Amino acid sequence: MTVGNILSTSAFLLGDEKLSNKIDQHLKDDTPFSKEEKEEVDKLLKCYNITIQELSEEYLPLTFTEELKSDTNKFYYKDFKKVPIEIKSVYRSVIPLNFKVFPTYFVTDGNTCTVKYCYLYMPKTDLKEHCEYENSLITKRIIAEGVVSEMLLNKGMFEQALLWRDRYTKSLQNALLKRKVKKVKARGWY
Repeated sequence: MTVGNILSTSAFLLGDEKLSNKIDQHLKDDTPFSKEEKEEVDKLLKCYNITIQELSEEYLPLTFTEELKSDTNKFYYKDFKKVPIEIKSVYRSVIPLNFKVFPTYFVTDGNTCTVKYCYLYMPKTDLKEHCEYENSLITKRIIAEGVVSEMLLNKGMFEQALLWRDRYTKSLQNALLKRKVKKVKARGWY
């Protein structure tokens, strides 16, 4: 699922089937956009970035796991592949390690470890980049609903924006509820 796929779905939900098809065509063979189409795509991209940032900060944090090596037992945040916000766990093989967090680094036993952390979302600029929520319960349609809501809000169409925001939050809650509750037992009559 690329950013362009989500923007294409968003344009379709906004009723602009022509722009949706043009985005799909651009993803296939780099068909250039006209000036007006480029402006609309840029607006959609801004709304996409706002939606993903809100999603990562308020609903489902972005997590990443990576192997780290150091000459000492200090692991500096500047050496991480992504910008860390919070370290969730540190381990070697499958053994959890104790760690202590400092402003610019964290310390643990040994000079190699695997760290799982929440990271800061960096805004996308290219339609062919992959979405951070690609292999999660958050579907393309859910993100597109959030983008549509933001786009309508930016256009000053407040009532429609509110309707799409409501639809977006309900879809999001349903997806996140599936993540937490596998099966609810039926209550018996006593």
